[in-house]
Amino acid sequence: MDPNLIKAGLDSLPESTVEKILNPTAQVLGDATGGLVRTLFSPLLMLNIYSKEKLEAFERNVHAKVNQIPNEYRDSSKLPEFLETLEKSKYKIGEDDIRIMFENLLSKTLDSRSNESITPRYSTVLSQLSSKDAIALNLINEIRDDFSDTTLINAIPISKVLRKVSDSTGSVDMSGPVILSSNQIFSSYTMELDNLQGLGIIDINFKSWLSDESFEKVYASFETSSFFDFFYNSFGESDDSTIVSKKGVIKFTAFGKNLLSIIN
Repeated sequence: MDPNLIKAGLDSLPESTVEKILNPTAQVLGDATGGLVRTLFSPLLMLNIYSKEKLEAFERNVHAKVNQIPNEYRDSSKLPEFLETLEKSKYKIGEDDIRIMFENLLSKTLDSRSNESITPRYSTVLSQLSSKDAIALNLINEIRDDFSDTTLINAIPISKVLRKVSDSTGSVDMSGPVILSSNQIFSSYTMELDNLQGLGIIDINFKSWLSDESFEKVYASFETSSFFDFFYNSFGESDDSTIVSKKGVIKFTAFGKNLLSIIN
């Protein structure tokens, strides 16, 4: 963290605010965090890294979320971790989905009810998300609710299109993983799902699938989708191959499940 940026920010603040930042009590921790956001981010605002409106929304929301923590659970001993997370969020607050994730991570870092499980990995992972990665993560998190009446709430059905070679066990992938919900398919997140898996948030598996009846209906609907029809009509059946679907599943890792509990 650049000490010159911190000094420049502190010099621009009222003395009473600086005192709150340097010596926060549980009661004033919310005000101190708002001051820290201004301290670290105002110099970047002058460089047009993001808009004043985005910075003000970020500061306002962090301040509000920390103030929602009851005084007895506000943990000022975690200010170093809070500062480290602020540093990693600097270039992401212009991206709304990721900014909200950071707001929640920052506030829960100072909440003794949730911060025991938080490590630097959380902020590092968020800093490595693209805007579309965050959209994909929010999407599969929402799809979990489609199946909340099953015992597999942390599993999401997926399929892909294969060209299967006749008289052989060989096949060729014609598409990447397609996310399936109870009433829609999402085929445009192949790279993002790969990124989420690389970050250790999810596991993509085409060697197993979900056998519950509610999931079987979702898998079956994929083969009647316009996405599958495109490949079937374009490549169809031939003497040496045919177009088929392959069932699979996305599961949240232990890290992924805890990350979602923190950033949502």
